[in-house]
Amino acid sequence: MLVIEFTNISSKVVSEHIRNLAKCIRKQDIKYVFGVTGSGSSLQLIERLQDLGTTYYPVGHEGAGALMAGACNDGHVRGVSVSIKGPGYVNLAPGMLANMYEGRPTISVSEAYNSTSPSFRTHKRLNHTTIASALTKAYAKCDGSESQIESLATLARQEYPGPVHIDLCAQPEQDQHVYVTGQIDGTTSDDEEKLTEALQDINASRRPIVVLGSLAARRGLDSVWNELRVPCFTTAAAKGAVSEKGSFAGGIITGEISQLSPENSVAYQSADLVVGIGLRNTEMINPEFPQVALVMFDELTSACHGGFAPSRVIRCRDIRSTSGLVRDVLRGKDWGEQEIAEYWGRVDASIMTSEWLPGPIYRHVQHLLGDDTILVLDTGFFCTIGESVWKAQRPADFQGSSIGRFMGIGIPTAIGSAISSKRKVVCVVGDG
Repeated sequence: MLVIEFTNISSKVVSEHIRNLAKCIRKQDIKYVFGVTGSGSSLQLIERLQDLGTTYYPVGHEGAGALMAGACNDGHVRGVSVSIKGPGYVNLAPGMLANMYEGRPTISVSEAYNSTSPSFRTHKRLNHTTIASALTKAYAKCDGSESQIESLATLARQEYPGPVHIDLCAQPEQDQHVYVTGQIDGTTSDDEEKLTEALQDINASRRPIVVLGSLAARRGLDSVWNELRVPCFTTAAAKGAVSEKGSFAGGIITGEISQLSPENSVAYQSADLVVGIGLRNTEMINPEFPQVALVMFDELTSACHGGFAPSRVIRCRDIRSTSGLVRDVLRGKDWGEQEIAEYWGRVDASIMTSEWLPGPIYRHVQHLLGDDTILVLDTGFFCTIGESVWKAQRPADFQGSSIGRFMGIGIPTAIGSAISSKRKVVCVVGDG
């Protein structure tokens, strides 16, 4: 099969609002663009972005482009995906949804009809707004202004991070409003009195454990937890938020409990207090904990804590500073090292015994390639094993469909990760 792709056909006339959009995107330090272009505004945008130093990667499917853009993020938007209107935009949807689930800030841009376009122009016509309302944090029709792009980029990285979308019409839109879909929650103050009481609860505990959600990973708090001597667990989305090579790293909890789940470890079962940092029900299959007190610290207070039945939820303006206070109290605790070691001994005895199983392969590959390697997983049982066996020392060491559990996410995510990180990347895919 011979495949020929033309990507260097120049557009003679470029609208001013498209020039401005390209400048605004580049000003946000967005470095990569992925997409399938048409011959109109999308092509013009990509040409201008290339002129400004942004690297463009043509992809075979718009959804893959959105996944690649999502993999490029470092807490800020670093990747943009581009498509034509209608069917191209629909192809973006699976990637946009995956980015929403996994909390990856991205901007997608698609060609679109102007709001004043007559209804009889039906070629590839689709109600983009309906889809954007369900799959993005915010969306707008491009007016070429810097403030619009700044607003969208800010919303994309604001807790909880995710994708935003902009329709690029042939003519600039007069409506400069950015429509927020309601997928954003936030806070402006600390619960100081509740914080004092929560720290007293931690100080009074004898066997506390820490459970980290992905917020801890996004805020770069791994150094805070690595120095503690109490059992520390994470959700799959927070893998690497505490070094998994540490002797107090207890593994990944999901709430879906089996014989070898960390929830069945002695360290977990013996706890007399659970300290949750950025722990949310979106990252758990079942938000269940031992029948002990649960104290939760988060920058959000919303339905994302439903199901946990916490004794306290502490709203924090800045989880970094609050985590420092929690760490200072926990420094006086020392327990669980032997219990954690016994748990991992049981895991190894079960999944590291046969050469054909994924476990030994993951361990051997990590040994061969070294710790400066990123593991990217698809989804399936082999991914559950990979999440346990591959030892991430920081969040950037791992990417997967930890929340959405999308099959097919692995290869595009790995490509985007390899492009943006310049590190070695191992991608593992399969069907179960």
